[in-house]
Amino acid sequence: MTARQARILQAIEAGHITTRAIAEAAGVSSTSVVAASLQALEADGHLIMERTPSGDRPYSGRDYCQGWDAAAKLLGNPDA
Repeated sequence: MTARQARILQAIEAGHITTRAIAEAAGVSSTSVVAASLQALEADGHLIMERTPSGDRPYSGRDYCQGWDAAAKLLGNPDA
């Protein structure tokens, strides 16, 4: 993972989800660089992109797992 990718992942974990907000938070001047970095981070397994009709939403692996565990607990999974 590059330093830029690490800053982008930190921006996502801080709650920034739009490409422009991620770029500003990570100190990246180009949204196309953010988009390419998101693809690389997803390919390397560092985050998950949720595809929706209104656009893609990035989740860090940690945030996604926490959400999955919370949903599993609500559904009564004792191992979550």
